[in-house]
Amino acid sequence: MVRSFASLPSTVVVTRMTGPRFDVIENGRTIRDDDGMDLLSLEAARLEAARTAAEMLRDRTQEKAEPADIRLVVRDGSPEPACTVVVALKIQ
Repeated sequence: MVRSFASLPSTVVVTRMTGPRFDVIENGRTIRDDDGMDLLSLEAARLEAARTAAEMLRDRTQEKAEPADIRLVVRDGSPEPACTVVVALKIQ
């Protein structure tokens, strides 16, 4: 069976809904997440952000202890962030 697509519009826009996005701000440098993750809830996104920030801090202290400021900003499409997770290492 052959189908004709002549009746379809010449331009079709497909939008993909993504899950929360996790922007990383480390010592003032921002890495924007444009892909997002598939998570079931905001609580799952908060937990993922907290775990990721803790792992990032742990990774940075494997060889030497230097001050660090790591922020994960969770965006869900709203104008304001859904939440921000902050971990810091201060040495005095």
